[in-house]
Amino acid sequence: MPYYAWKGVNLLGKNLNGKQFAHNPKELEQLLLNKNVALIQAKEQKQFLPKPITRDQKIASLVQLHALLEANILLPEALEMVARNIQHPVFAQQLDELAQQVKRGKPLEVVLEQMHIFPSIVPQVLAIGQKSAQLPATLKLLIQYLQQQEQFSKKLRATAMMPLITLGFFLFFIVAIFGLIIPHFVPIFRSFDKPLPALTKKMIALSNFISSWYALGLIMVLIVFGIALYQWQKTKESKKILDRLILRLPYINNLVKNSQRAQLFSSLALLTQAHVPLVPALKLAQKTMTNSYLQKQFQEITNLVQQGYSLSDVMQSEQNQLIDQEIIAMISVGQESGSLGIMLEKAANFYKQKAEASFQFISTVFQPLLLIILGLLVALLVFSVYLPILQVSDVL
Repeated sequence: MPYYAWKGVNLLGKNLNGKQFAHNPKELEQLLLNKNVALIQAKEQKQFLPKPITRDQKIASLVQLHALLEANILLPEALEMVARNIQHPVFAQQLDELAQQVKRGKPLEVVLEQMHIFPSIVPQVLAIGQKSAQLPATLKLLIQYLQQQEQFSKKLRATAMMPLITLGFFLFFIVAIFGLIIPHFVPIFRSFDKPLPALTKKMIALSNFISSWYALGLIMVLIVFGIALYQWQKTKESKKILDRLILRLPYINNLVKNSQRAQLFSSLALLTQAHVPLVPALKLAQKTMTNSYLQKQFQEITNLVQQGYSLSDVMQSEQNQLIDQEIIAMISVGQESGSLGIMLEKAANFYKQKAEASFQFISTVFQPLLLIILGLLVALLVFSVYLPILQVSDVL
């Protein structure tokens, strides 16, 4: 669907301009007339480097779709209306293509899986909502799930912001010290015409390296290495190695495990509340886990439940104790009382809190550690600068 930049005038004679999606100029003109705006000029715009589609934009589109479905508007028309209200050019085109394919009779979940617009759990949940004739209610549960996941991610990002700022300041200060400050002292040291202390020589050598083209070459090598590592980790075998390695890192492993458990139980709670049978819900939920090693562990739990064992019993007997005992007890109560969905949601909140606490602990330790290292470097700098001066004063 083309993306138009338009100019027009309203009923009060005020000149207006904006951007709008439409299949053709005639449709654009009609859309503006519906807003009491007469089209004067329209020009199709090409998008060469579109911005990435954010999760907030995706959630907002589902919120609009839910409101339209609640107003008894048919699904294809509702999707078209949502596409017209989206300001992101690529996302609007994707939603319009989705609407056109649904109009042709293709199942919604099939098109969503092919287009990869939303997370993998979205098509499955919407398919269940359509089959049960409760699409608006199911969509509402899905929106709540996605909003909770986004809020959780934003909390972690906000917690990480201060340590990252501290790290940036640390790197800037290092470059400033060795690239700008120390070079000013080198001519003074040479004027002493005496052998410099070993510490001062090392500081000067490091300063010379940072100020040289070799440092830029090293940065380029690190960038190339980072890109190569990023491409390498996309393969299945390398991802398995990295996932196992992450789980061996102190403190980081607790953060990853708790985050993955929170993701798992959030998905399970959504699927259970959407009336998905337990075994299919377990299979879908484990796909939302990003750590392949933990996913494999949970696969063993799913296989035993599929054989007829109780979920809480399987988790209790699981060798690696992937799930905490208090959560297993909650799940057992939920199974017996018929409130499994509620208990799974509580389990998700429990692990989210643990993940936030783990992340907070890491950031709390990391930030003072950087400041301590920075203080030691400053002290080392002062000592290396004044040591030759003190030696000369002793001679005098």
